[in-house]
Amino acid sequence: MKFSIITPTFNRSASIGRSIESVIAQTYPNWELIIVDDGSTDNTADIVRSYNDSRIKYHYIKNSGANFARNTGAEMAGGEFIIFLDSDDILHNDRLEKDNIILSQNNVDLLVSRANLSANNVNTSFDIQAESNLVKAFIEKKIRWSILAVTWNRPFFFTVGGFDNNLKCGQDWDIHLRAILKQPNVHFNNEILSTCFVDETAGDRIASVKSKKSAIKYFNNIFDSRIKFINIIPDKAYYRSYLKKYFFKTALNLARLSFKDSVNFFLKHFKRVF
Repeated sequence: MKFSIITPTFNRSASIGRSIESVIAQTYPNWELIIVDDGSTDNTADIVRSYNDSRIKYHYIKNSGANFARNTGAEMAGGEFIIFLDSDDILHNDRLEKDNIILSQNNVDLLVSRANLSANNVNTSFDIQAESNLVKAFIEKKIRWSILAVTWNRPFFFTVGGFDNNLKCGQDWDIHLRAILKQPNVHFNNEILSTCFVDETAGDRIASVKSKKSAIKYFNNIFDSRIKFINIIPDKAYYRSYLKKYFFKTALNLARLSFKDSVNFFLKHFKRVF
């Protein structure tokens, strides 16, 4: 069984080495690391090429966004299973070995494990377990996971349609909800097997909301990732009720930043939600 690990990157020369070394350290050896450089202008390429390992592949594209880079890597992948690893995060050294054991014994479309969220040297993680209604549990954040916590059956990833190239944020919520709606075979492993570093100084990390302008854009983009499901979720009454609450929450967050932008948001989406 072969794993394809896909790493999109943009000007991450300071951190990508940490990600690469976490893959090289895997106790399970049958993997390839596909690094898709989304138009970096720093020395990311030099860092990648300094690793003398034939399993590491470097591919440079013009700047098109992280989702496009992830989809490009998936198209290049030769493994039966794929993992998306951002260029400042890490896989724990037994991730692939433990994934391999589970996947060898089960018919799985999505294998989901736990991940640490590390910010200012403080780690947080969320338990994951099977739910009777996985769609509602995911929407309501009773169960949650990050992009790097998922191991995808490669054909299933393409059945879902890959990442939405038009989304600037909320892409993890979007693709995982689309996947769940396909009623896949999901296996949950409640072990922590990866770490996502929340770096408040990273220029392309969505969690880094440093200005009023970027915060306003962030809240609008997140809502766009939710409202696209308004006619897709089977229980439309339930989802519209959820969306109404999310609508007012977003409008309130925007009002704290800019009354004008809150009004514009309200006028743009009110008829669609109500």
